[in-house]
Amino acid sequence: MTDTYKGKVKWYSIRKGFGFVTPSGDDAPTKDDIFFHQTSILSDVKNKWLESNYECDFTVYTDDDGKYRCKSVTAPGGAACEIPKRKSAPRKRGGKGKKDGTDDEGEATDGGGDTDAGKKEAKGEDGENKGKGRNRRGGGKKKDGEGDKKEGEKGDSDKKPNGTGGGRKPRKRFDDDITADVKAKMKDKKLDMRQTSLLLSMEKTRLKFGPDGYAALAHADGIMAEGTFTCDDEGKVTLTWKNMLKFEGGEWKTGDASSKDVVSSFNWTDDNVSGLKSIETPESLWGEGKTDPADALLSNNFQMRKCFLAKGPANPRNNRRRPRPKAGKKPAGKENGKEEGEKKENGKEAETASS
Repeated sequence: MTDTYKGKVKWYSIRKGFGFVTPSGDDAPTKDDIFFHQTSILSDVKNKWLESNYECDFTVYTDDDGKYRCKSVTAPGGAACEIPKRKSAPRKRGGKGKKDGTDDEGEATDGGGDTDAGKKEAKGEDGENKGKGRNRRGGGKKKDGEGDKKEGEKGDSDKKPNGTGGGRKPRKRFDDDITADVKAKMKDKKLDMRQTSLLLSMEKTRLKFGPDGYAALAHADGIMAEGTFTCDDEGKVTLTWKNMLKFEGGEWKTGDASSKDVVSSFNWTDDNVSGLKSIETPESLWGEGKTDPADALLSNNFQMRKCFLAKGPANPRNNRRRPRPKAGKKPAGKENGKEEGEKKENGKEAETASS
């Protein structure tokens, strides 16, 4: 008989179709969060999902890597899980929605079309169109002095929210706060500052600095960390690590984010700071024998889903595309080949005529 354990749903992603259960009983085989797939949820509902903190019973099995995974997830007592209804949200007029009624994160949206009230608003009681359409600019005749704007005066449609011009707020770069002298020294060190993120090498440490104060670390001793950073105008960087993993005993385990094994502060212009001189992978930094940390990153709520050394530093020259030939223009070799062939044929005709 398979043992049944009690726990709570830590989180579940509708879009990805899986989540994690946190065991709550002392008899559980592990205290770590256990992965479960949508197919392991016991329910007759087609689109199955569970909310966070949902109390459940579950059974486990071990995969090929020896990790625990949920074989079945049920309500307490072994009954079918009660699938909550997805939260509905009003659909914006003119917005693009998905046909299945869900957004990118899996939250339910109102997939219906225009409401009767919206249709009545677009048309008057007499059926005459009043709203602005593709071929209607004013929606009818205007009364004298109505809707006229004075020169230099902006209407409500021209106003932009909060005076920012609308649109998405620009993201803060890693070098926005430093002085021009520090930027010049960084360029002298041949650091690639053209991108919104920066990859650095410091002895056994590799660092990534992204927009909005994001920082990530990979260490040659099998350490990965993630957190934030701040920088003053003189280029001094202070790092605060929030999540950390360390490879011990053949697997990635949660580490102490305040450990002295990871760097906590430095300056962009320090002598031991340099850019990545070649394409570097996790294997070239850690060596052979360490497993992929992707599952550990996901289960420990890291923002990154894989090691940032999976690909080399950006090189715009390698990304340039070759220009396409213009339409109607044939390659020079073919044209030359035709001309040579015509010349040979003409020469044969001339020899035949002379003979």
